Amino acid sequence: MPALFAFERGKFGAQLRIEEIIKRGIQIDHRLL
Repeated sequence: MPALFAFERGKFGAQLRIEEIIKRGIQIDHRLL
């Protein structure tokens, strides 16, 4: 069970990192425009 919980938490953390990267990418696009 702890391994599954760690996997779910890691997946959630990866999702947050991806969203951060996307937000930064959008900000960079706005600067270029």
